[in-house]
Amino acid sequence: MGAVLPMAHRMRAQGPHVYQYRGIFHASDSGKYFSYPLSIPSGTRRVEVSLAYAHNSNNNVLGVQVFDRNGFRARGRAQKVKGNWGHVESVIDTGCRSRGAVSGEIAPGIWTLEIDTYCVKNDCIFELVTEIYQGATASSRQQASASEQQRAGGFQAPSRLDMQRPLRQRSGWYRGDLHVHSEESDGILEVRDLMRLAVIRELDFLAITDHNVHTAWEQLTTELSEFCLPLTGIELSTYQGHGNALGVRGWVDWRLGLGDYGVNEMIRRVRELGGIFSINHPRTGKLPTGHACWRADDVDYNLVDAIEVWNAPVFSNGTGANQESRRFWDQLLNQGYRITGIGGSDAHYIDGSRQPLGVPLTYVYALALSQAEIIAGIRKGSVFMTVGPKIYFTASSQSGAKAMVGESLPLSQFREQVWLHINIKDAPLGSEVRLVKNGVSCLSERVSHAGLLSIAWSDDEALGAAGSKTWYRVELYTSSKEFAPGDDGLLAITNPIYVDMAPGPTA
Repeated sequence: MGAVLPMAHRMRAQGPHVYQYRGIFHASDSGKYFSYPLSIPSGTRRVEVSLAYAHNSNNNVLGVQVFDRNGFRARGRAQKVKGNWGHVESVIDTGCRSRGAVSGEIAPGIWTLEIDTYCVKNDCIFELVTEIYQGATASSRQQASASEQQRAGGFQAPSRLDMQRPLRQRSGWYRGDLHVHSEESDGILEVRDLMRLAVIRELDFLAITDHNVHTAWEQLTTELSEFCLPLTGIELSTYQGHGNALGVRGWVDWRLGLGDYGVNEMIRRVRELGGIFSINHPRTGKLPTGHACWRADDVDYNLVDAIEVWNAPVFSNGTGANQESRRFWDQLLNQGYRITGIGGSDAHYIDGSRQPLGVPLTYVYALALSQAEIIAGIRKGSVFMTVGPKIYFTASSQSGAKAMVGESLPLSQFREQVWLHINIKDAPLGSEVRLVKNGVSCLSERVSHAGLLSIAWSDDEALGAAGSKTWYRVELYTSSKEFAPGDDGLLAITNPIYVDMAPGPTA
């Protein structure tokens, strides 16, 4: 473990209590968590945490989080690098909102400061300073924050949104973005601006999935959610990869390797909180390999609900990352795991070119536009992804059974004929439709007029040998960069329809 100098604690007649830790981390300390106690006295109104460290040209990256007696309270936000020093700051204040911090009273007692050594390649000197303010004492940062909020109309605690309230009661296809960041972590837009932009982009739902914090939820109000449904979400950014917890009711611990806490325990916790777990950007292609790439071991993929097979196609253009992620998905499907494929813009900057909101769109068939029903639709696999064109894919059997994407088509006999029905809308002329069976293209057609195409194709060897499993998926491609933002020309992709033997005797 890195060397830590004795803690310095200064109490002043005027001004804050100050806790100061200094030390050095070594490469052997990388990927761990280091805790430091903090005594919070009664009457505390504000806690300021600042971590400075030698980043050595980004060879070292540290984070900091704060826990009170009840659990998670705040996670620090990285500040602009100054020279050779990285800075992470966090503020908890009873009188105003702070980014990445849970609002509310500051309870006295022993709190915990925690440094996570995300990456330490070279010796890393650090200094962790906490200032505790009581009564009317105000720091310079507090005064600046108060002035900023006064210009913005003052701080008002928002009325909490009822996350169970349906926005629309009818069933149908709803479209949205399942992976977006706000200024609560490393995005640049406020929650209200993201929700307003989602309305402009005509999204039906939006999941704000900040890194390891759920504080964006505090800002979700009925007013902001009148035309677009917000989904609760957290991007669990671990040392073994990233994953979204969607539809959860509370904060989820991301700290894999802390004690006996492993990836399967984390996924189970997501499910206990009413959510689903999605693996994010599982492959990086030519992008620098880092913790964003999924590399968790001993994963029970029966617990995994979804996988992001189309991530930020504009940003990742030319890397091959999304193609590799879809091959990973195919491998899991061929092993018998029924995991839903989803998309996400992973928007941080929303600059209109690199990470536009809603590119790609994820369409979900749901019984109503509510969080519960959208999550249920994703879990079921009633999903397709697109940058514009729409694919409606269904199947029917000789015996009269029917299925849509995400569903199973039961056959009464091994050689029973299966009909696959594909309807394409708003596709560019000349774009190519591919029917994929068990990961291999088995049919290709071109869109020849009016952006529409209907295909009915039969397969009398859907199952083949007794006991085999089969799935079908539809993909749409173009060679024109005008219509497709990614490097492989993908325009739209569905989830599979599965083919199984119906229970009971076979003919």
